[in-house]
Amino acid sequence: MDRGWSPEGGQLLLSGSRAGFGELWSNEGTAYAQITGDAYVGVGGGGSWSPDGSEVAFVKLTTGRKDIWIVDSDGEERPLTTGGMAADGAASVRWSPTGDLVAFVSRAGGMKRVWTVPVQGGEPRPLATPVEVLFASWSPDGRRLAVASGSPGSSDIWTVSLDGHEERRLVAGPGINTQPDWSPDGSQIAFASNRPRPGETESSWNIWRVAATGGEIPLLVAGHSPQWSHDASQILHVWDDNVWTSPVAGGGPIYQLIGVGNNQPHPRWSRDGSKLLYGWPSHNPQTDIWIVDTVP
Repeated sequence: MDRGWSPEGGQLLLSGSRAGFGELWSNEGTAYAQITGDAYVGVGGGGSWSPDGSEVAFVKLTTGRKDIWIVDSDGEERPLTTGGMAADGAASVRWSPTGDLVAFVSRAGGMKRVWTVPVQGGEPRPLATPVEVLFASWSPDGRRLAVASGSPGSSDIWTVSLDGHEERRLVAGPGINTQPDWSPDGSQIAFASNRPRPGETESSWNIWRVAATGGEIPLLVAGHSPQWSHDASQILHVWDDNVWTSPVAGGGPIYQLIGVGNNQPHPRWSRDGSKLLYGWPSHNPQTDIWIVDTVP
């Protein structure tokens, strides 16, 4: 199950799947409404809220082809792409913070790249990414994307501008560098990597950070799936089959928020940081969705 908070934090976007096909739901309080019944929620599918929370972009499977569609709160749907443009992946669809574009991953042209398409309709356009894209996230100002680019066994962190004039590699090897997440002010990027810790030779998953302009890469904490808190003081992460929050500055206590007993909950803060949303795989490919109060 994929999931995400609406921008104002009062609704959840949920997706449930069986063999890759599924439904998108939203909730208000304890009432749930089905948004669409034919979303493709395979690897990283699901949906993405518009900045104002009024619409959802999602991957839809029709006649064997996956494309990007938009659905509003009344269930009215409209396509943004045609011809099977969407590919599987963790960045299947991401609505820009500025609200005018949707980014998605496509294999059109033979290589898996990030494309953008105008929300009001228009031709999709590929971004200048160096090699195959495995993961992508928007900068807070909507002018750039951070991407994990490479192969499943070796990937680097890059930033790519929308106009294609700027392409910068921030993190180069060793190993897998992935799951970039921008700080709220856009100055830093946290990411997960299996590179060895300083002074060690064994690979292990840890969270690191790098300035959005490049430079030193300090270690933050053990784990993966990083997400900045909205005040930029904490990093949410998964470690040792549980969900934790750690101070970005270091030196403070590390809190276990929930004991999941599973290493893939993909937790996300609510907008105000008071609640935590996470998935708990129960019977593959189905997943349960949970919400807990955070009490750090």
